[in-house]
Amino acid sequence: MVFPYDLKETYRKGNLVPVVATFDSIEYRGSIAKMGPEPLLLIRKEIRLRLGKGAGDEVLVTVTLDASRREVEVPADLETVNGHPKSREKFEKLSYSHRRELRGVD
Repeated sequence: MVFPYDLKETYRKGNLVPVVATFDSIEYRGSIAKMGPEPLLLIRKEIRLRLGKGAGDEVLVTVTLDASRREVEVPADLETVNGHPKSREKFEKLSYSHRRELRGVD
């Protein structure tokens, strides 16, 4: 969905604003990202499926700035993945979203 407000005026950020969004009754931690001229808040496929909604359906959306620290637990065995001792260091440098994807966390 297109986010109808200017990110700099609303959140004092130009891109990748961390938010807690609620789509109807389902809460989601994500980001508003500027993709092209307009900021977008994407609704993940699994959320649309849980809501039973598709393209063009109405969804009640609330958005608040997520000021909490975003962390994903680092797997204990990451130190030695495939014999690469720097795997943990590389994992910790990834963005929150990429770490979450690799861990399989919603």
